[in-house]
Amino acid sequence: MFKEFIESLIGENYGGGFYKPDPRDYKAEHLLGGATVDLPSSVLLLTAANNQGASVHCSSYAAYHTAKILNEAEHKVKITDLPERGWALQTAFGTSSAEGDYISSALKSIVKNGFQTTDQIYKIDGYASVDLTIDAVKQRLAQGYPLIVLMPVTKNNFREARDSGIWTGLDGQRTGGHFTCICGYEPGFFIVLNSYGSQWGRFSNGTFKVPESKISDLQCCYLLYDHKDVVNTLFKDVSDKSWAYEPIKWLKDNDIVSGYEDGSFRPETPITRAEVAKILFNYHKKFNS
Repeated sequence: MFKEFIESLIGENYGGGFYKPDPRDYKAEHLLGGATVDLPSSVLLLTAANNQGASVHCSSYAAYHTAKILNEAEHKVKITDLPERGWALQTAFGTSSAEGDYISSALKSIVKNGFQTTDQIYKIDGYASVDLTIDAVKQRLAQGYPLIVLMPVTKNNFREARDSGIWTGLDGQRTGGHFTCICGYEPGFFIVLNSYGSQWGRFSNGTFKVPESKISDLQCCYLLYDHKDVVNTLFKDVSDKSWAYEPIKWLKDNDIVSGYEDGSFRPETPITRAEVAKILFNYHKKFNS
């Protein structure tokens, strides 16, 4: 009873993750070691930066968990859970600060240095943001992508996740942040893998559940992809799981469509008259010249 009383007074420390991009991310000098010109914001998620510090906490755990699950699904091999050598190397690639640790640093670090295990380094090509909607998260999970998310910490919500197995969302004043990995789904709930070890929590396997209704309480969401993707991506928003993959691929292969500058195709966006004209012109140039 005394332990519970003290915990109720001081709360529990469940991590210090924050979603706060480093302003240096937009400087070519920081990212590329070159000129000091500003970079467009689209480069932020695509450039492998130099590491920014000496240690990292929950954000790097989340990136490591995500890379592990992704590579196990893709390469059909079981990867040892958080091997000591791999974790020691991964820790050295991240960053933390007095305010907490940042997901942008952990993501860029694992892209730059690869997913480290005791006997192998798995290449990671990049990362991308995912819309925090129920449908978008379900779609990425169905495609084989575990997702990194930032969850706000309140006085009670992670204690509830530990004791009952169910995270209660933003149920009070936010006191911090914590990065975790969404790794599965069951009707009404997303399954989340925590970074406190395999015996943590109600289910004694390191996981807890997030109700679908609480998905809007999350702060940000990212996926990783490597050189052998779980799905083949034609554009960043068109994969081989799309019903329109083959016709879009034919249009792209024949230089009839090229997508947008940010690498997207925007398959659900209405087309303009000018775009129709451009497509017809490209078709004529390809086949009638």
